[in-house]
Amino acid sequence: MPLERSRNSPYRIFVSVCDAQTNETAFYQLNGLPDQDIRTLLLATSAIPHIYEPVRYLGRDYRDGGVSAEGELCVKPVYHQGHRDLLMISLRSSFSLYGGKSGGLLREATGNLHKQYPDCSYTVIKPMKPLGNLLTGTLNFTKEKIQQSMVQGYMDTRTALAGTIGKPETLEEINAELVKIMSRMFTRSSELKQFIDRYQDRFAPNIPWPTMGGNYWYDNIFEVDGWRLQQMRTVGLQRHYRILDAGDQRVAWVMDPMILLDALSEYTSQR
Repeated sequence: MPLERSRNSPYRIFVSVCDAQTNETAFYQLNGLPDQDIRTLLLATSAIPHIYEPVRYLGRDYRDGGVSAEGELCVKPVYHQGHRDLLMISLRSSFSLYGGKSGGLLREATGNLHKQYPDCSYTVIKPMKPLGNLLTGTLNFTKEKIQQSMVQGYMDTRTALAGTIGKPETLEEINAELVKIMSRMFTRSSELKQFIDRYQDRFAPNIPWPTMGGNYWYDNIFEVDGWRLQQMRTVGLQRHYRILDAGDQRVAWVMDPMILLDALSEYTSQR
């Protein structure tokens, strides 16, 4: 991890740790700290009880701050900075703003945040299904589990934030987003073909169809190795997009570019 990103970030970054002797939660801001301090605090906040030894910092032994509800959620330092509109991410599918749920093997139950911080509003992202226990989830670092968790995290986040984040609305905005993603993801036509093969069932049913290249009726939005994403320019049909291969054969098409954009966003999250 490039520690200078934390040290020089324009955003305040806090970690939570728990005093191994007193069980009190402490918060430390990483911005401006020397690399060794940042590294030590990151190790301390990762020191899961009974798995790793506590880490010593400033004369105290610290372990993972997430063992307490206060340390897991980290509302306190953000609240004292004056923020009242909070985006919260929990790894527990049972998490509730109202508390009363089991905190799990190593965690306390969460208190009622609406009573603790009554002047705050919350947007919560949490797993729609459990991520697993200590062994099958927390300490499972297999490639398959990591990939599965990334996909689930993307889908859960998209569900939680639906309607709260700005989506491109005009065709010009959609085209700009398509170009940005596709330029980053597809530097070769083989990569674009792999994407199409994977998401073909999301698009309109397609029979590979020879075309004249679309020079009169379509505008090229993106191109790589002769493969082109095109938009029909006829008024009233401008939401018709298609992808041609280098031989001018239609390999995919949609009647709504947001279908293509959603597929690209999901595909990006899995890479």
